[in-house]
Amino acid sequence: MIFLRAVILWGFSFSVLGLTAQGHLLDECGIECHKALHNFSFKQEETAADINVLHHTCRWNIDPAQSYISGSVQTTFTANAPASEVVFDLHDSLTVDSILRGAFTLSFSRSNHQIRIPFNVSTGLAETLTIYYHGTPGNSGFGSFVQTEHESQPIVWTLSEPYGARDWWPCRQNLSDKIDSIDIYITTPLGFTGVSNGVLADTSANDSTVTYHWQHRYPIATYLVAISATNYIHYIDTVVLNDYTIPVHNFVFPESEAEARTATAKLADQMQLFDSLFGHYPFKEEKYGHAQFGWGGGMEHQTITFMGGWGWELMAHELAHHWFGNAITCGSWQDIWLNEGFATYLSGLCYEFIDTQWWMPFKNDRMNRATQQTDGSVYCTDTTEVSRIFSGRITYAKGAMILHTLRWLIGDSAFFGALKNYMSNSNLRYGFATSSNLITAFEQASGMNLHNYFQQWLYGEGYPTYEILWSRSSNTEILVSVHQTTSHPSVEFYDLPIPVRCFGEGRDTTFRLNHIYSGQVFVLNTPFKTDSVAFDPDRWILSRNNTVHKILSYKVANDMLIDIMPVPVKDELTVKVFRLNAEDEVTISALDINGRVLYQNKMTSPAHTIPTSDWAAGVYQIVFRTASGLTSRSVIKTNQ
Repeated sequence: MIFLRAVILWGFSFSVLGLTAQGHLLDECGIECHKALHNFSFKQEETAADINVLHHTCRWNIDPAQSYISGSVQTTFTANAPASEVVFDLHDSLTVDSILRGAFTLSFSRSNHQIRIPFNVSTGLAETLTIYYHGTPGNSGFGSFVQTEHESQPIVWTLSEPYGARDWWPCRQNLSDKIDSIDIYITTPLGFTGVSNGVLADTSANDSTVTYHWQHRYPIATYLVAISATNYIHYIDTVVLNDYTIPVHNFVFPESEAEARTATAKLADQMQLFDSLFGHYPFKEEKYGHAQFGWGGGMEHQTITFMGGWGWELMAHELAHHWFGNAITCGSWQDIWLNEGFATYLSGLCYEFIDTQWWMPFKNDRMNRATQQTDGSVYCTDTTEVSRIFSGRITYAKGAMILHTLRWLIGDSAFFGALKNYMSNSNLRYGFATSSNLITAFEQASGMNLHNYFQQWLYGEGYPTYEILWSRSSNTEILVSVHQTTSHPSVEFYDLPIPVRCFGEGRDTTFRLNHIYSGQVFVLNTPFKTDSVAFDPDRWILSRNNTVHKILSYKVANDMLIDIMPVPVKDELTVKVFRLNAEDEVTISALDINGRVLYQNKMTSPAHTIPTSDWAAGVYQIVFRTASGLTSRSVIKTNQ
C-alpha cells in the first residue's frame, strides 16, 4: 500500500515534497505511511494453523449505500491433524444465522471474535462447512469494510490488511495457510458494478439486482481477498510482454476516467521491467487490474489493486507487490519488510530504468526519511501496533534502502540473480517466506556470508555517519582517513566497503575502500592531481550527516596522517593523528624555541587537545614519536 495525499489526521501531518505533471511523487512520510494514520493497539488472535483451506465460495449481498453485508461463506478444507472442533475468525458484531455441514445444521459458540464449531475431523479428509451470517461489519485498521461516497455516488470497499478480514467475513485470518482457490459472488443493486479478485466468470441480473461471479485459481492470503461496488466505468489496457500478454482491467469513477486512462497506459513499462528482472507476472493466466476506491493510497489486492489516486509511483509500488507480497507473502508481520521494503525499492527501480531523472531524488528522499530518527529495526519487533508494522520510516524507506546498500555490497549480478531465484523457488512461490529465506537466496547467489550484514542492517537499529579527511601528499597520491560513528548502540560498527570519488583536472575516479575500522587511513593513487573528494556521490550507503574535509597535513615515515589546527594558535591546539597501522603508539610533545618540553603525553585517541593559553607568543615545535622514528611540525602562537 502507499499513501500519497497531503493530510493532517490523528495528530500526524504529512505533505507532498514533489509532484510532477506525470504523477511522480516523493512525499515526506514514506511510501505507505497512510498505514500509520490509525495509531492504535491491536492484539492479533490468530487461530491455530490446524486446517488447510482448499476453497471458499463466498456469496455476498451488498448495497453501496449501506454499511451492511449478508450472505454465506462455504469453506472446503482438510485437517492437518485430527481435531474435535474447527475455529473460524469473525468479528463479534456480525450475526451468525446458521452453520451447515451438508444438509446438517451444526452447533457453534462465539467468543473473542471467533466461531468454534464442535465436530470430529480426520486428517486428510476433505470437509465442507457453510456459514450464513449478516450485520454491520467492524471497521478496524485501515477501514476493513467502508461505505462512503464519491461525487454523490455511494461506494462500498474493503481493506483487510493486516487484521481486518475477520471484521467482514468468516475466514482463517493467518499468515500460515493460503486459500488454494476462491469463487466470489457479489450481488448488488442494478447500476453498480461488483469487483473482486481473479476473472469475471459470469454476470446475471434480475429486475433489481445484478450478481458478479469472480473466480480466482491462484493461492491467496486471506488479507488479500477484497470486494468493492459502485458505478464504475470499465476499460481494458493490454500489456505486451516477451512471450505473453496481460489484460489490465480498470474500474474507475466516471469523474476520474480521463485521468485514469492517461495514467494506466503507462503501466506497461513498469510491468515489462518487473517481468525482465523477476520473472513472469505471477498471475498471468488471469489478469491485472485497478479498482478506484475512497482512500488516500493503494492496496495490492491480488490481481485487482485498489487505487485512491493515479500517481505513477503508486501504480509501480502496488504492481510490485504482485511479485513481492502476493506471489510470495511475508510469513509473519515481523517480516513485513519483505512486502513493503521491496515494493518501495521496486518503485525506485522504475525511476532508475525508466524515468531516470527521478532516480537520485528517490534515493535522497528515502535515505533522508529512513534516518530521520536514530533508532528502529527494519525487522518489526512489535506487531500489536499497526503503525509500527507499517512505519513509513522503517518498514518502507529503510527496508528499501538496506536492499540498495546490499546491492552495492554484492553487485548487480548477484543481487538480481538472487531475487529471480527467490521468486522462482517452488517452496516459496505462492506461499510464505521469512527473512531467513531471502538471506539464503542472497548468500547462494553471491557466495558470501551475509550474517553480519543482516544482523546490523535488518535486526540492528540506526545508521552510520562518516567523516572523511583527506590530504594530498603528492600530485598523484592522496591520503584518506575514514571515521564512522553509529546512531544507535545496537550496532558498534558497520563493516562495509565504501565508495570515495576523487576529482581533478576535469577527470574523476572512484575507489571502493574496504573499511574495517574507524580511523582507517588509505593511500590512493590517481592519474591526476586531486582537488576535491566526495563520499558516496551515487548514494549507495544508507547513512546521514556525512562530511568531507581537506586538511593541512602530511605523511610521515610511519604512515601517519597529521592535522594541526588552528594555525596560528591562541588558547588551544587540536592535533589529529591518523595511522595506517592502528597499533602504532604515538607520543606527542610540545617544545619551545630553546628545546624546553612544555607538554608531553601519549595519544590514546585520534584527536588530542593541548592547552596553549599560558604560552608566550612565538614559534613552537610539535614532535610526534613512534617506534619507527619521529617527525615534527612548527606552529605559531599568537596572543591576538
